[in-house]
Amino acid sequence: MIRLVAGGLIAIACVLIGMAIRRHFNLRRDAYATICDFAAFLTGEISYLKTTVPVAIGEFVKGRKGSVSLALSQYAEALRLGMAESFVPDVSGFKDGEKKEFAKFLKSIRS
Repeated sequence: MIRLVAGGLIAIACVLIGMAIRRHFNLRRDAYATICDFAAFLTGEISYLKTTVPVAIGEFVKGRKGSVSLALSQYAEALRLGMAESFVPDVSGFKDGEKKEFAKFLKSIRS
């Protein structure tokens, strides 16, 4: 009887751990998809319409949710205030190296 209960608890724990891992990787997938959408959107906005970066970011994040959209909004505000040099985005699910790469991407679109 004890083995049956212990086996059930182990199975439940494994399922919960699997669900947490799935959630983590879904957040990462959604973040990368949003960044790809943003890059495609920004190409059209800046190339053809000559829209400034903060305005383009504002248009992109309108109605969107997620940590990437929040980080982009914060970056647009940092651009307006002139503090974009020291900006490091806080995107949930990203490691420190990925955050630095995203910051490099944001700095490259500014110039």
